[in-house]
Amino acid sequence: MREFKIYLISFIVRKAMECIGASCRISIVNGDDILCKIVEEKKSVVFSFWHNRIFFLSFFLYRNCHKKGLPLSVLISQSADGEFISRIVESWKGRTVRGSSSKGGFGAIKGLLKSAKEGYAIVTTPDGPRGPKYKFKEGSIYLSSMIQGPIVLVNCTFEKAWVAKSWDRFMIPKPFSRVYVSIEKPVRISREISPDEFPQLQKKLENILNKTREFSDPQS
Repeated sequence: MREFKIYLISFIVRKAMECIGASCRISIVNGDDILCKIVEEKKSVVFSFWHNRIFFLSFFLYRNCHKKGLPLSVLISQSADGEFISRIVESWKGRTVRGSSSKGGFGAIKGLLKSAKEGYAIVTTPDGPRGPKYKFKEGSIYLSSMIQGPIVLVNCTFEKAWVAKSWDRFMIPKPFSRVYVSIEKPVRISREISPDEFPQLQKKLENILNKTREFSDPQS
């Protein structure tokens, strides 16, 4: 019964993501050329976006990267909610790596390094899975330095969206609404980065991701 419930919920959510995502009018306001180059050259990068944008940006990257030949490996928490997301990614023929900063972190790093060596681009949510909201944790930076693949920040804002009362104010765009997507210039992380450099870099990346979110997030 539990397995059937997971399958059913995952199927319904996946179909909702696909139908709503396909109905949205997408405007890439920045970085379309950056994304095209990444896909064309099949670069192992670390795509990073805020946790509350998972619903739309997962579909966006699936359609604009994975379906165009750049496979994706997604870092997903070992929580119950993570199980649903994992099933959706796997149904899209993506790879999932389970773990987070609070649980299974070492194994997750090993899995993501393996994915990068095999030509996958990595997908992370740097404020997930528990927050604080809009705070860039160090995991994505550490991973980028290890695989020597740059961090590519992705953001989106919604003309109209439903906003949940969750810790991250999870957002789902309303069907047929306008969605503005921004892909930022890749940020390269040195393999020799020192622990003292992390706070400043975290703040820099956090500020970049936060600069275009207010349009759709008035209750932040």
